[in-house]
Amino acid sequence: MLVRIANGGICGSDLHCYNHGGFGPVRVREPMILDHEISGHVAALGAGVVGVQLGAMVAVSPSSPCGPCGFCRSGEPIHCSDMCFLGSAKRTPLVQGGFADYIVCDAANAVAMAAGVDAAIGLLLLLSARLARAKWWSPTSSTSRSPSPLRSAPTIRSTSGGRAGCAGRL
Repeated sequence: MLVRIANGGICGSDLHCYNHGGFGPVRVREPMILDHEISGHVAALGAGVVGVQLGAMVAVSPSSPCGPCGFCRSGEPIHCSDMCFLGSAKRTPLVQGGFADYIVCDAANAVAMAAGVDAAIGLLLLLSARLARAKWWSPTSSTSRSPSPLRSAPTIRSTSGGRAGCAGRL
């Protein structure tokens, strides 16, 4: 599906890529569009896409599990050992992110929001749901597979003239 971007979040990996050319061993090796937390309006549907209307507000999950790894096969795709992320320099060629006017995404990664939900709020709800499902809300959780995003404040920007906000620690 094609999504017209309304909001995007800035996280630590975006800041590291912008300010330092990457994070840890990951280096940006070619021009890259950052951001992997986005929401927007459905602008077009691909063949066979059902269950979502043109113009609907959706939050886009940035992660696409690989499928064949042990975590995916055991029903824990949130912990996929070969996850593909929007706006990520981990792969070559890299995966472009959501700080664009439009993005093409798999319909399975688009979560429709209820009518009237502000795009920025919907984006925060998606992020919160992902964090809760991954049990990342606890900095000491033994099931956490990566640093808790709750330790940083993902800033929400609006490209549609709507309200913008910021989420800090919970």
